[in-house]
Amino acid sequence: MTTKTNMKKWTALLLAVVMLFSLAACSSADQEKKGDVTTKQDSGTTAEAADSVTVKILCDDTVTADVWEETILLEETKYSFEGETDAFTILKEVAEENDIVLVHSDGYVTGIGGLSTGDAGENSGWMFQVNGELAEVGAPDYTVQNGDQLVWFYTADFNTYFNEH
Repeated sequence: MTTKTNMKKWTALLLAVVMLFSLAACSSADQEKKGDVTTKQDSGTTAEAADSVTVKILCDDTVTADVWEETILLEETKYSFEGETDAFTILKEVAEENDIVLVHSDGYVTGIGGLSTGDAGENSGWMFQVNGELAEVGAPDYTVQNGDQLVWFYTADFNTYFNEH
C-alpha cells in the first residue's frame, strides 16, 4: 500500500509540474501577444513618419468669374503615403477623399470639380506644379518625393502661362 501511496504522490507531483509548465507557457504566450501589440503600436508610429506631400487645387488669375466662381477648389491638404507613388495617383485619392469629381483620360486630367478643359476657351485646361515649378512630365510619370508641394491649377490660356513664366 505504501507503494500505491508513493505512486499517487509522484503522479500528483508530476501533474503539478506539468500544470506549472503549462501556466508558464501560457503566461509567456500572453507576454508575446502583449509584445505584438506594442510592436503594432510602434509600427503605428512608423506610419506617422510616412512620407507626405501637400496638394492644392485652384484656378489661376486668368480664369474670370463668368467662367468659374471658385478660385480654390481644395485648400492645401496634407496627404501621407508609403512607398513609391506618382502625382496622378495622389490626385485621384485626394479627389476621392474630398468628394471632388475627377475626369481624366489615361492620366491626362481634363476636369476637376466640374471645371473642364475648354470651359474658358480653346487654350484652357488643367496643369500642375511641383514645388512651385511647372511639372516637366505628366502626373502619372512624376514620382513624388517626401515634402513635395503639388498644385493643380486651371488656366484660361496655357499660352499666357508659358509667356509669363
